[in-house]
Amino acid sequence: MPGSPRRELWSVPDPEAMEEPARWLLGRLRPGDWVLLEGELGVGKTTFCRALIRLAGWQGPVRSPSFNLVQSFPTRPPIVHVDLYRVPSEAGLGLEDLAQEAVFLVEWPDRLSEAHSGARRWTVHLEFQAQGRSLAIQEPEDEGPSEPPAESESAPS
Repeated sequence: MPGSPRRELWSVPDPEAMEEPARWLLGRLRPGDWVLLEGELGVGKTTFCRALIRLAGWQGPVRSPSFNLVQSFPTRPPIVHVDLYRVPSEAGLGLEDLAQEAVFLVEWPDRLSEAHSGARRWTVHLEFQAQGRSLAIQEPEDEGPSEPPAESESAPS
């Protein structure tokens, strides 16, 4: 259907294979975007975030923000990794202060209230498969298909 958001699909047999969809998404992100990561506990949401953060230029460790809830990375673009598993909402975390400056990677987005209102929202959905994981990326609903940047690799077929 014309104007419908595009959905890209990958089969991810091992953690190293997260790099391909992370690279595809990174080439389309801009400050102010929210990436909502959905899937069961242990399916690979943090592993996907780790791949994306490293591809954006971070060379240090990327730990899960499960206990400290929010981690910021001075990458290009700047990235804020949020894990809401242990809290009922993002209230009081100060995310609104960075809303226009960073890309947000949010694990457990069902706990978000209004912080992402009006922002471009990408959805990354991961599921367990017999051999690894499946990963789907849904483009923001307010836009048509993205044009990949000239230096970006093409999406998987």
